[in-house]
Amino acid sequence: MHAFHTALLKVFNSSFAVIIYLSDTRSC
Repeated sequence: MHAFHTALLKVFNSSFAVIIYLSDTRSC
């Protein structure tokens, strides 16, 4: 269960970084 939670956190982190990156590129 803990491993699943960690994997979910990693996926959420990476997707969040991608969203920030995309919005950053769009504003410029």
